[in-house]
Amino acid sequence: MPTQPVPPAFEVARAAAPGRPLRPSPLDRKLLRDAIRLGPQLGAVALVMACGVAVLVMAWSMLDSLARTQRDYYAEARFADVFLQLERAPDVVGRGLRTIPGVADVETRVVADVTLDLSRDAAGRHLETGAVPAVGRLISLPDRATAAEGGGLNRLHLLRGRLPDPARRDEAVVGAGFAAAHRLEPGDRVYAVLNGRLTRLDLVGVATSPEYVYTIGPGGLFPDDRSFGVFWMDRRGLAAAFDMEDAFNDVLVTLAADASPRDVCRELDRRLDRYGGRGGYGREYQSSHRYLTNELRELRNMGRVAPLVFLAVTAILMHLVVSRLVGTQREQIATLTAFGHPPGSIGRHYAKLALVVLAVGGMLGVALGWWLGVELTAMYGRFFRFPLLTFRLDAAAIGWSLAVAATAALAGVAQGVSRAVRIHPAAAMQPEPPARYRLSVVERFGLAPLLSPAARMMLRHLERRPLVTGLSVLGLALGAAVMVLGMFVGDAVSDLGDFQFTEVQRFDRTVTLVEPAGPGAIAALARLPGVWRVEPFRAVTATLRFGPRERRQEIMALAEQGELLRLVDRRGTVHDVRREGLVVSTKLADLLGARPGDALEVEVLEGRRPRVTLPIVATIDDMVGTAAYLHIDALRGLLGESGTVSGAFLAIDTARSGLLDRALADTPQVSGVVARDVQLRTFRETIAATLLRMRTVNALFAAVIACGVVATTARQSVIERSRDLASLRVLGYTRREVAAILLGEQAILTLAAVPPGLLLGAGFVVVTTWGYDTELFRVPARVHPRTYAIAAGTLLLAAAAAAVLVRRQLDRLDLVAVLKARD
Repeated sequence: MPTQPVPPAFEVARAAAPGRPLRPSPLDRKLLRDAIRLGPQLGAVALVMACGVAVLVMAWSMLDSLARTQRDYYAEARFADVFLQLERAPDVVGRGLRTIPGVADVETRVVADVTLDLSRDAAGRHLETGAVPAVGRLISLPDRATAAEGGGLNRLHLLRGRLPDPARRDEAVVGAGFAAAHRLEPGDRVYAVLNGRLTRLDLVGVATSPEYVYTIGPGGLFPDDRSFGVFWMDRRGLAAAFDMEDAFNDVLVTLAADASPRDVCRELDRRLDRYGGRGGYGREYQSSHRYLTNELRELRNMGRVAPLVFLAVTAILMHLVVSRLVGTQREQIATLTAFGHPPGSIGRHYAKLALVVLAVGGMLGVALGWWLGVELTAMYGRFFRFPLLTFRLDAAAIGWSLAVAATAALAGVAQGVSRAVRIHPAAAMQPEPPARYRLSVVERFGLAPLLSPAARMMLRHLERRPLVTGLSVLGLALGAAVMVLGMFVGDAVSDLGDFQFTEVQRFDRTVTLVEPAGPGAIAALARLPGVWRVEPFRAVTATLRFGPRERRQEIMALAEQGELLRLVDRRGTVHDVRREGLVVSTKLADLLGARPGDALEVEVLEGRRPRVTLPIVATIDDMVGTAAYLHIDALRGLLGESGTVSGAFLAIDTARSGLLDRALADTPQVSGVVARDVQLRTFRETIAATLLRMRTVNALFAAVIACGVVATTARQSVIERSRDLASLRVLGYTRREVAAILLGEQAILTLAAVPPGLLLGAGFVVVTTWGYDTELFRVPARVHPRTYAIAAGTLLLAAAAAAVLVRRQLDRLDLVAVLKARD
């Protein structure tokens, strides 16, 4: 009769006593003992896995939360699909816009940008300490009857207070961002210059609007709630202040489901051109929506690069732990096989170690991802003014994160499991063959006399197992690479701020006029207190076309050899405006599919609305926004003007800035003032502070990788080589000499990992900057030497900390175990 395999002990016990409760099998008890013994190593792997899961859960859940909030808010507030600004048109023309094919609803408004005088107290008296004037955008509200019937587009969401009373023409609702920046509440007052008249605005409410979720002022590059605020007023009072009774200068349109935004914009332009229409544009060009869409894109990028690095390290560490564990338990595996445990059950036993790590790392990662998501939501609340933005864990994000983590962990143990199931029972009868050592590469080059016996042992051991050595170096290198990637954010913020506010924007104030004016306006600005240099500009909105592509873009016309707003590329090369054509951002040229020398069709959207063809004479690889520059005289010639300006850049004596700002606030022709120092302070307090906080998180994650890899490889080396190291002690080597051998190997691995780690980090930076190469921002792939030094130093410190732990473990080495070894 064929010999029947001996059933596992657990099955025998269950068959002998079917009424007794089930007990863990011997393999499960062994799994528990191994997990406890390998607790530090498995804990380090689980911590690395938790970092990857946390980033995945945070990024994809935040993406889902933002997208869901955006979609619901847009629908609730009836956010418009098409926008158009114009000079002035009668209301009867606006009512006729409803007949355009594809239009579902139309709302006409009165919108005006004014100067806010923040240097006055509640009674209207000037304060001793003047404040920089801000730009206020006044927007008319639909009448109460329309709002009560559910009509109106871009509806307000009141956070506090009430809507303006139609009987009170000086009441207004203020945007949430400006209110927070200036600590305004219902009952406060703000003074504004309306059509040349200083007017008091009584604030009765604080609100948000889908049109200003992300608030960027005219010509602004970053959100600046100190310098730009939005106010909503009753239409009749606002129209009376600007002589717009029975007229409008702003149009909102929602589209039918199957309508083409481009076709609707063309028909709007045809009907409103005669009224000074500046070209209709779809939601994709609306500034708030563009910035929010860009942020969603960046979140997608965040959820792709960094987590893969963490999970790759997880796979490497799991491979090191399990492969070495199988090597040290070779005789146990053979014995279990001899007692009837099939190879499949033994393979599953070692695979369960990966599941233990997955359970711990997954739970910790989901919790950490939730915490990071809550913190990120609070940071986003400083930029995106939603009525309510809450972070919600996305079940799909959790599922995908754990699936990816499980794949990484199981891939890491695959080789060790495969090795375990191939061990034959006869192997239990004899010890593992001794390792075969060969001359190291250094010795083959004839340098053996320079090496001590300990150094030879270290090099030969590392070369004996090239796969394990290579994976250890790779894991350490990835730790340094993630540190470079995390610290790079700070480098990028520093470079971006220095570039934009030192090299490009060198003015102290930007003054924008209510309407284009003649040369006398520049002379008047030059006579203001504290002004020592004035450089005029003329700005128009235009549509740039090249082949089938087109972009709505502001053309900034400057004088030659200007010093206050310079055309500087990333390499520091200063360009000048040209009379014969456009100097454009490299990003704008890419979006149009054009290159220097190509001719663009330019349709100016104001004045006589000329259509001309202008060549691209040069491109500038800048960092912020998209820009098109032209010589100021060339633009004036296209418009048929002489000496007109839209505003000016001022260089001032900062000691007299208070007098200047007060004078600008009292000038009726000025519609807005932007201070460079205020912009820089806002940049540092908002965007820079947020990015630097994320840098701290990334740096901590990188430190976890570095410490996890070093500690895991070091402790596993002690476990794997404990018999060899104890034998050296018996042969007369001191504890210090034995420790020097093992720690020397770890030092070689760490030092070997530094150069490739820094190179990998530079590569990760390049890949990451591809995701930040948008029309709003371009982050330079430049890493400061200090960042490389910090990354290398972190890896070396982690190795030093692990060395202390390994030395303690070596001091507790049991020499008696060597004497009991079977040879």
